[in-house]
Formats: sequence, structure tokens, C-alpha cells
Amino acid sequence: MRLATNRRLLSIRLLLVHALLIVAVASTVVSGASEKKVALDEVKARLDRARTPVERVLIQIQISDLLLREVKDNVSLNDTKSLSDWLEQYRETISMARETILNSGRDPQREPDGFKHLEIQLRQHITWLISWKRKATDSKPIEESIAMASSIQKEMLDLLFPIIGEKKR
Repeated sequence: MRLATNRRLLSIRLLLVHALLIVAVASTVVSGASEKKVALDEVKARLDRARTPVERVLIQIQISDLLLREVKDNVSLNDTKSLSDWLEQYRETISMARETILNSGRDPQREPDGFKHLEIQLRQHITWLISWKRKATDSKPIEESIAMASSIQKEMLDLLFPIIGEKKR
């Protein structure tokens, strides 16, 4: 009788431990998603406080990176609506970064900061997007993002390393 009671107590304790572990894991997952949202909001707030064009571009690059990481971690490649929404935000952000650096009045050969950072990060983003394209049900939003990122990346390369004899833009 005593042995049966001890086994029941042990079983109850194991169930409680497992329940606590499940709750801990679930709360970690939920807090991780909310932390990313907070991080994205904090970075967007930093963008409002940025003073120089290079500072703004670096923050816009960070935002674009956070957006793609959110897609990678939390958006199903088969959820076309959600994927399209997140990638639209991404395209807007890299487009704003492009406009910011182009309108800064900086010479890309003499002051490459901003231009080179954008080009390097877009190179990484293009690699991610290409790998996602193979797995997605509807690859149209990914293809649009690849096209825009590739176009901006090529433009940054052309500005940083113009062909000899070609006029600067």
C-alpha cells in the first residue's frame, strides 16, 4: 500500500514538473515574439532621433534586417497574406534607406559609409530570400523583394565602384 502511495506521489510530482516546464517554454516563446516587437519599435523610435543620413541608413538597415528575421522566425512561407505584408514593409524600408543615402549629398567613393553598409546587408538579404523562394507556395512576394533588393544592391555597387570613363550619377 505504501509503495503504491509513493508511486502516485512520484507520478503527481512528475506531472507537475512537466506542466511547469510546458508553461515556462510557452511563456518564453510568447515573450520572445513580444521582445522582437519591442526591439522593432525601439529601433523605429531611434530612427526618429537619428541626426545624420548615415545614422538613418544604418537604422533603416537594422529595421530591414529585423523584418526579415521576423519572417524567418515567425511567418510561414505558405501564408501568402502575412508573407506579403512583412515583405512589403521590408521593401519600403530598403527603398527609404536607398533614398536617404542618395539624397545625403555624400560622395560614395570618398565617404562610402552608408552606401557600403546597405550593399553588404542587401547581399545577405538576397541570399536569404533566394533560399526562401524555393520553399514558398507563392513566391511572388519573395521575387518582388529579391528584384528590389538586387536592384538597390547593384546601384550601390555601381556608385561605390564606377566603371572608368563612365560618368558619376
